[in-house]
Amino acid sequence: MGVVGLRTVLELRGISCLPLELCRPTRKGMMVSRLFGKPIETLSELKEAMATYLSTAGEKLRRENLAANVLSVHVMTDRFKEPYYSRSTTIELPVATCDTQELIGYGLRAVEVLYREGLQFKKGGVMLTDLVESDQVQQNLFDARDRERSMRLMQAVDRVNADMGAGMLRFAVQGINPQWKVLAKHKSQRYTTCWDELASVKA
Repeated sequence: MGVVGLRTVLELRGISCLPLELCRPTRKGMMVSRLFGKPIETLSELKEAMATYLSTAGEKLRRENLAANVLSVHVMTDRFKEPYYSRSTTIELPVATCDTQELIGYGLRAVEVLYREGLQFKKGGVMLTDLVESDQVQQNLFDARDRERSMRLMQAVDRVNADMGAGMLRFAVQGINPQWKVLAKHKSQRYTTCWDELASVKA
């Protein structure tokens, strides 16, 4: 049964194996990083990929009621081919945010700094750190952004995507039919979470 199964058995027998957590610890960071389905050579495609990853990260932040103070973007080429290139850049945000629009804005500026013409990028990703609760964000005196309006917009987008399917509403910079996405041809079936993919037995 493994360690988890053994702990479950002992817990059911009244033997405590897991520490009691009265408050769930706040997540310290969040990363969205993927290998590209095909090498990316153009700046526009690299921006599409990073915007998509930032959109996913923004959704995760809002789902957990968190906001990020620091954004990092990294890109790399195939480590087994020359020339090998791997760089990252970090941006301290003026106000902690979970607004996808704002994250994409800062992220695309970072991509322009990292991009090198002539290279074939194999992987990229974004990392959000110094996370805080959304209702405990320290405001900036010089911040002119209408954050309440932006949050209402993000909540509306999240509701539509939850009801109509992931990616139903997205930002134009994410592209319409990205060629760099990984093709999930060999993905395992979801036997435990999807009725249509339950294993069938023929006797």
